[in-house]
Amino acid sequence: MLLDMNVKLRRGHFDLTTQFSVSDISVGLFGKSGAGKSTVLGLIAGTIQPQSGHIILDGKILFDSRKGILMPREQRPVGAVLQKDCADSTETVRENLTSAYYRTLQQRRLFKLDYLIGLLELGQILDDAMPSLSVGERQRVALARALLKSPKILLLDETFAAIGNGFRAQLLPILKRLQDEFGLPVLYASQFLAEILDLTDQLVVLEHGKVLRSGSLREVAKQEGVLSYLGIRQIDNILPVTIRQHDTQAGCSLADSFGLPLAFVALSAALGSIGGGSLSAYFLKRGWSVNRARKTASFICACCTLPVIMTPYLSSPWLAAACFGLAGAAHQGWSATMYTVVSDIFPKRAVASVVGFGGMLAAFLSMGFFYLVGHVLQGEGTYKTIMLICGSAYLVAWTMFHLGVPVIKPLKIKEIAA
Repeated sequence: MLLDMNVKLRRGHFDLTTQFSVSDISVGLFGKSGAGKSTVLGLIAGTIQPQSGHIILDGKILFDSRKGILMPREQRPVGAVLQKDCADSTETVRENLTSAYYRTLQQRRLFKLDYLIGLLELGQILDDAMPSLSVGERQRVALARALLKSPKILLLDETFAAIGNGFRAQLLPILKRLQDEFGLPVLYASQFLAEILDLTDQLVVLEHGKVLRSGSLREVAKQEGVLSYLGIRQIDNILPVTIRQHDTQAGCSLADSFGLPLAFVALSAALGSIGGGSLSAYFLKRGWSVNRARKTASFICACCTLPVIMTPYLSSPWLAAACFGLAGAAHQGWSATMYTVVSDIFPKRAVASVVGFGGMLAAFLSMGFFYLVGHVLQGEGTYKTIMLICGSAYLVAWTMFHLGVPVIKPLKIKEIAA
């Protein structure tokens, strides 16, 4: 394990008790403002001293309260770009970077000084004094100085936001190359998940100085309630996709995902309208009564929607597509059967009016259902209740239909008028 950290720190009303480990891959510290992200980075970098615990980096003890060890910041093999890391010296940028470059052993140097100066566009400010720099310029200088140190781990505290999108696009490939070729991981702290995901999908979620969860985005997202305090709803559906291209001007990406499973659902619904509609006709040809044929066909369709209830618990996209495809086919078959029932009961001149009234009622019920879906998702953040309603609704409707119309038979004109 590259970094092992288990420390306690109390500052005023803030109580930090943090324990986590980092291997040789980049990790994002994810939490809202005040969660303790910057404090954790400061403890590793050496700008803040914990009260108890230990911090071990690549087998070297940076801090151990029991053994009385506290390695000075300058000696730690850590490159850090911190928000509150203010360079108060009167050095110029050139002097600051040159001293950092020559303090690193020649055989350990990963970058040439001129390369970083050109990459981060520091040439025009090389003769400027450090205190005169803007926030963004200081961050770029600090990043160059951290990389010149050739550290074992690189700490970045919302650096992408400070240096701007232009430099971020240039820096990201370099950071990923450092990890792949030189084994230099990045510990990136941010309250914006998108910034972290640009670099890694490995997360450590912090809240009030404590680690809630750690692991990949897929693992963390499955834990109910972990992300809710950040204003992010629980993620029920995580879809693996293949990124084809990025459109930076439009701010979107083109990705390929479940083309075949989605097409299967649509095709199943189309076939259901044919198969479901002919099901009752098949029963009639076998000599069944209209009442038995229609109700049996509609009951079969109602039962075929039940597997939808299981879709929130399925991990296979094809199994989910099969459930939705079966339900789509059943819905179409149900609709075809119900339209036929209208013509079985009512005379031809009344069929259009009855169907129109039913369509209007369905539209109002749909609006109410959409409101219910929004209310449930906002409160629960999951589709489990929604799928339970959708899967059982047809069986409930069939029961009401069976009790309301015990026997399907044509109505006479006078019965309609009455």
